[in-house]
Amino acid sequence: ANLWELFPGADPGAIDLLRTLLAFDPKERASAAEALRHPYFAWLHDAEDEPVFRGARFQGAAYLDCDTEDFRKLIFEDITSFHPELA
Repeated sequence: ANLWELFPGADPGAIDLLRTLLAFDPKERASAAEALRHPYFAWLHDAEDEPVFRGARFQGAAYLDCDTEDFRKLIFEDITSFHPELA
């Protein structure tokens, strides 16, 4: 579908950003870092204060081979690692 038809009156920068994010071919699709550098987000950009992803803490494999009770425990442990006051 044509994004201009779906979002009439939308900011041209927003349409361009959406076009890059919704590209079917992953080679053409913008990464998160590329999307954040898009002119549409220029007003948010602060090179001195932009966190950089250093790798996932989530270990999804642990969730694959467990029963419901173990799954609940793993989720709870994950939540309380971010919010210890809930433990």
